[in-house]
Amino acid sequence: MSLSCGVSIVNAPTIPCESSFYIIQENSIKAIANPSIINSFGLLGDLIGKDDIEDLIRNKYPEMADLLICMVKKESTYCQNMRGDNGLAYGCYQIHLDEHDITEWCVWDFECSLDFTAQKINEGKGYLWTSYRKCL
Repeated sequence: MSLSCGVSIVNAPTIPCESSFYIIQENSIKAIANPSIINSFGLLGDLIGKDDIEDLIRNKYPEMADLLICMVKKESTYCQNMRGDNGLAYGCYQIHLDEHDITEWCVWDFECSLDFTAQKINEGKGYLWTSYRKCL
């Protein structure tokens, strides 16, 4: 479904823009109800835009910035709420919760999922992402 502001969230109810569950600021959503937490309105980490994502990657991981930016483009086109692989992969880097020791919060939080992805690449496990092979 999609929000009335035009932001698409998989498995989320339609929420009007005036809702207290999220705030639109400078054309990006700052917080939104996490649809995967049953009977709860737990908040995702702050959602950030494409330019901020690229800046964060370049500042934290300058030596692998081009690779990580390419991967986030291919995995989710910068969409932090992305779910793929038949609902098994979550977040910008499409991390499989059932295959890794990682929290659900971390896969939805961009910086945490970025750190996780960079760590796996540094461990020689970039092969876990199809985009890694395509971005080399």
